[in-house]
Amino acid sequence: MARTAAVAPHTDRRHVVGRLRGLSVILPCHDEAQNVERAIDEATAAGELVADAHEILVVDDGSTDATRELAQARELTTWAWETYRRTVQADHLDYLACQLNLACDASALDDDALAQRYAEEVLGRYASLFGPAHAFTLACRNNLGIFLRRQRNHVSARVLSEEVVAGLRNTLEAQHPYIYAAELNLANDMFALGELDAALELDQRTVGNFTRSLGQDHPDTLAASVNLSISRARAGDAIGAAALLRPTLARMFEVLGPAHPNVLRIRTEEASPLAVQARFNCDIEPPPT
Repeated sequence: MARTAAVAPHTDRRHVVGRLRGLSVILPCHDEAQNVERAIDEATAAGELVADAHEILVVDDGSTDATRELAQARELTTWAWETYRRTVQADHLDYLACQLNLACDASALDDDALAQRYAEEVLGRYASLFGPAHAFTLACRNNLGIFLRRQRNHVSARVLSEEVVAGLRNTLEAQHPYIYAAELNLANDMFALGELDAALELDQRTVGNFTRSLGQDHPDTLAASVNLSISRARAGDAIGAAALLRPTLARMFEVLGPAHPNVLRIRTEEASPLAVQARFNCDIEPPPT
């Protein structure tokens, strides 16, 4: 049975001669988890170009992958961003946070140019509002490290991670989750540069910190546990990686549900933890779909 997700309509009250007053774009989909978000973005860009008002209708024809959940997640993010853009100033914190989420979505779709533009705009506004040493500004800089890692520039990424971790430690309490998130990125950079023991120790410590600070079922704790399992596999401990990853994935699906961003990422990303089985010979059962 087909299901429809309506990505939030966008309305521009200023009609321009030669433009359409309204446009509806229908996107039929079946098992298009790898493509549906990009299709929504391209249809949205076209709608803004040619029409005063537009809507995107995603019709899911019984997909067995995460097509429907991804469309619904994009519906919520786009609706929030469009709403903030029409109702608040550009420096409103909720608007900036939503724009940062859109940067993460663009990065997941391999549109690094768009993602970096969004993130740098947010970083510039944070720095202007709060200064370069504020936790919001540093956390945004932490997100910019994503683009350095995707470009395999791990040396620069590590320098950035170290600066962000040091800045957050000077700014926040020692148990703040922002610090732990930055430390996870630093651990990834260490692994990429061959510092396996130090990276594994940092990953282990960060999981413990998340657990004590947020609880074992918090999304950040579960994501950190997945990261630790991958680190163990990279370090050659396939048995330890599988022993941690299997219950963590099961717990993620039970606690977070199939539409949570962390779960969707695991189900759709090529470099997801499920690939550990193929890469490191871990006996990992796939999560339910």
